[in-house]
Amino acid sequence: MISGFNTSVDFEGNEFHVQTEDLGPELGAFETTVFERGAVVAVKRSRYESAWVSEQGLDALAETIERQHRTVCAAILKGRLGELVRLQDRKSTRLNSSHLVIS
Repeated sequence: MISGFNTSVDFEGNEFHVQTEDLGPELGAFETTVFERGAVVAVKRSRYESAWVSEQGLDALAETIERQHRTVCAAILKGRLGELVRLQDRKSTRLNSSHLVIS
């Protein structure tokens, strides 16, 4: 399992906390959660196959996880968090193991 990333992002006087973590090979997914004042405002989950990790290695997985984290942080700084939230709302009907899945 890969260590996660945590970043505080300030945008127009609002502070967001962005947390990205590997959910482990048994789930084969990693997730970025955006918090504002302790409330979850957006979640992006991405899946990976264990075969891909075996072939590419843990460093490649760590880079992929970090790239998603940086992308979400950049979206907030560009004022595009609303787009991420709208994407979440459109895909909120897809559930897996009682977790919201955003691809």
